Amino acid sequence: MHLLCLFFALFFCPFFSTAQGYQQTVKGTLVDVESRQPIPEVILKFANQNKAFAAFTDNQGNFTLKIPPGRWDLLVSRLGYTSKVIQNIQVGTGKEVILEITLEARVFETGEVQVSAGKKMWLTPTSGSSMQTLQSQDAVRFAGGYYDPLRMVANFAGVTSGNSDDSNEIVVRGNSPRGISWRLEGLEIPNPNHLANGVGNNGGAYSMISTNVLADFDFYSGAFPAEFGNALSGVMDLRLRKGNTDRHEFGLQLSVVGAEAAAEGPIGKSSGNSYLFNFRYANFNILQKYGIINIQDLSIVPSSVDWAFKMNFRGAKLGDLEFFSVGGKSKTGNEPSHVKTDILNGINNDEFLEEDAMAVFGIKHLKNFSDEKTYIRTIVGFTSSSENWHQGVIDTNLVHVLNKQDWFVTPVLRTSVMVNRKVNAKNSFRIGVEYHNAFPDMFSIRRQSNAKFDTLVDKRSRSFYTQAYFQWKYKPVDFFEMVPSIHSTYTGINKELTIEPRVGMILHLKGNQSLNFGTGFYSKQEPLPIYYFRVKTAKGGRVSLNSDLKTTKAFHLVAGYRRSFSNEFKVTLESYYQHLYDVPISRSSSNTFSMVNISEGMPDVELGNDGISDNTGVELTLDKSFLHNYYMLATVSLFDSRYRASNANWYPTYYNSNYVFNLLLGREFKVGKHGQNSVGFNFRNIARGGYRFTPPNYSQTISKKYMVYDIGQVYGKQLPFFDRMDAGINYRINKRRSAFNFSLDIQNFMNRHNIYQRNFSYVKGAVVQTDKKLIGLVPIAGIRVDF
Repeated sequence: MHLLCLFFALFFCPFFSTAQGYQQTVKGTLVDVESRQPIPEVILKFANQNKAFAAFTDNQGNFTLKIPPGRWDLLVSRLGYTSKVIQNIQVGTGKEVILEITLEARVFETGEVQVSAGKKMWLTPTSGSSMQTLQSQDAVRFAGGYYDPLRMVANFAGVTSGNSDDSNEIVVRGNSPRGISWRLEGLEIPNPNHLANGVGNNGGAYSMISTNVLADFDFYSGAFPAEFGNALSGVMDLRLRKGNTDRHEFGLQLSVVGAEAAAEGPIGKSSGNSYLFNFRYANFNILQKYGIINIQDLSIVPSSVDWAFKMNFRGAKLGDLEFFSVGGKSKTGNEPSHVKTDILNGINNDEFLEEDAMAVFGIKHLKNFSDEKTYIRTIVGFTSSSENWHQGVIDTNLVHVLNKQDWFVTPVLRTSVMVNRKVNAKNSFRIGVEYHNAFPDMFSIRRQSNAKFDTLVDKRSRSFYTQAYFQWKYKPVDFFEMVPSIHSTYTGINKELTIEPRVGMILHLKGNQSLNFGTGFYSKQEPLPIYYFRVKTAKGGRVSLNSDLKTTKAFHLVAGYRRSFSNEFKVTLESYYQHLYDVPISRSSSNTFSMVNISEGMPDVELGNDGISDNTGVELTLDKSFLHNYYMLATVSLFDSRYRASNANWYPTYYNSNYVFNLLLGREFKVGKHGQNSVGFNFRNIARGGYRFTPPNYSQTISKKYMVYDIGQVYGKQLPFFDRMDAGINYRINKRRSAFNFSLDIQNFMNRHNIYQRNFSYVKGAVVQTDKKLIGLVPIAGIRVDF
């Protein structure tokens, strides 16, 4: 902590200098949300508490304006379109601000309907109930967010972090984190997180994709529209931002855990072409060296590299072309001691290695037809994910003995074609098809007590699935909108066809009120190794018994009410019911296993699609926008999540914490002689009920002298109340041609060691309880310069 204080003292003091006359370029494009056609002659008004500026779009829908640094609200209005307000656009001197704005055509010219882009509920045919749009530029004010998309969405209603502070996995409305689907630029992708730690996991230590390279992105927590398939509980829909088309810009970031470099700018002299590149390296050696985090059992300290790039080429007749890629790899582990006396004393004789990698390469083509009502989007991509894990010991003869090894590599070829047609202001249609062709290489072994190996998975195979969808957006009047749709999936591995109807509606009421409703059917296939897993039989052998598993399915029903009070406060009340069916569970009536209770791994049981699960809940959100230099987001979620096991009994799910409370708030102060700089303070609190465990049957354990658990109370007990407070401070300095941002993020600044696991063991005639606790305070200090 002394080092951190010295770091900030050295950098903060010299920069309270004066400056005046600073301005930055804000530019962008305005298009019709349905046809993607540019909208000319539109007035854009930028305003804050002190000043206002105006700009107009040209014939191509483009606009450019120079305004002073600070936070600005943008009002966009044009005859024949609904007005739109985008709040809290941060303008600094280091980088130009580039906006891509969409407007929705109005049916009638009477009345006024305003939609805030910062927290939209149902804005386009691809949006839906239970949706949030996150502004990536605001990542710096999410305390403990670390520029990570998953850690940002963990602040919203119905969402909570997983059971470990060193993981960014999230639980959505009591569902397993496995139910989330990831998409990038309209293409489904593997889990883009470092150190994902297991088959099927949708989280990890931190994201490979920094919010620094993202445009605003969408998160769905239920009742998502037909464009999204292969998902049960949520969808992360990410979009890389475009590079600057007029000038070259650069960014450098240093922190106690690594470094980041970024570059963007125009390609050639032709207007509209651009590139964006970002590279990061992370290593936790410094935090370990000074005892800030305790990872002494890891001699191979966690480290990672990742990248992101995007290239855009505009073509008037041939259409727009984009090349994009993201990816990264990470590594951690432990090397055992090679000192024989240490091994004889049982000191550091364990070894393991975890290596994970993921990569996405894609080409996207967007073509507007001459009728100015239709466009087609085509994406061809390649994704690959790999996991290498081995674990063993070194014996007293200093010989390495392998106990476990996993090797999973999944390359996938992916294509997506979507056609959108706007007939008129009342009707628009969208149809799409996707094809995914995988060529997995899967291998997993475990050492038995007799020193022989069990082969759990050993398969090279081919698997494919296709998705198709159709949506109709019908808006008979300005205050009502309905989107009926249908999604279909065919899964090649089990030759299963699903038909999933969905519908969403919104009704705007007087007094800045609205009602929304969404419902539909959804499905998700299991990770490929589960289908090929060789289950242990009663005779001791292993056989592939789960190859005929069907997809897990769900029915969602969401209803909500929203009211805005002026431009500052919004209140949202939403209730939901989710019924999961065809859930894989154990076929044995004496085994209560269900896939709804795990986030990763391959269960060693014969599975059947006989399970069901119900999630019901209500969520309340109070959102105070960033006006008057402070903001607040408070959410309360009450829910119940239960499942039926193979013995026909109902039990709470592992993730049934019953309640979640999230609080996010912060304040920003202008500093400097002309107020061109800013200091921001941010706070976050996550509080929820503990996740669940099955208690022992004490009498039978004592009698049998080994652990016996109470089958009547499966997940019947809860871990203690989970509570974590994060804090952050950032200081932004705007120079004439550059900008500096100093930050300090402190995760768990109260140093509370939450219990994340409770174990029981039988020792000398008694049941001994052992609790595993999470790490305490973790500070991350850094500096970023944009120029």
